[in-house]
Amino acid sequence: PQECTVSFKAAKVCGWRTKTSLVIIADPSVGRFVNGAGLLASPAGSLASQPILSGEARFSFRARFPAGSLIPRGSLSLRWRTDTGVIRFRSSSLAWLYITPNGCARFQGEGIGLQVENMRGGGGLRQGTPLNFWLTTCDVGSPGPGEPEDFVRIQLWEGDGNSLDFGSDGTYWYDNMLGITPSYDDTLFNVTAIERGNVNVHS
Repeated sequence: PQECTVSFKAAKVCGWRTKTSLVIIADPSVGRFVNGAGLLASPAGSLASQPILSGEARFSFRARFPAGSLIPRGSLSLRWRTDTGVIRFRSSSLAWLYITPNGCARFQGEGIGLQVENMRGGGGLRQGTPLNFWLTTCDVGSPGPGEPEDFVRIQLWEGDGNSLDFGSDGTYWYDNMLGITPSYDDTLFNVTAIERGNVNVHS
């Protein structure tokens, strides 16, 4: 599998226009899938709307290619209970998936992010926000005491699903490794160890 950045140039009446986009090249082989669940550290700055918050978020995900399909199926959910309420994200669709030979995987999709404020303070449900997401993960060990932790990074952002900037213009919604440039090298994904749980990458 590979990620390639491709530039397209098209002629228009007013001149040439160039657009850069992300192209995913992968083999949708049956039997290749990824899943995981656990707790993920969310340091200060992870949530755009409340950057002072920090804590642990619960996550779960799964993704695979159905037989004969080029579009993966699966889901991602994120739930973070804070002092001010609950942060939630649930995916609605997946766009692509690839799995590397060294036990890492990445997939992209869309979903809805919600912020539920504490009712005691007169809060309530904020309107759902349509979001794009990237999930990047690496399976490096088995669950159990003394075993190395697996790795997960979750990036949620508004706007263009093909953007390579991930909210650099202020539209990011959540990123548990904010400020760390995403890696496009299969052997060196920028990810962080989970607090608790397990990831399975079947390549």
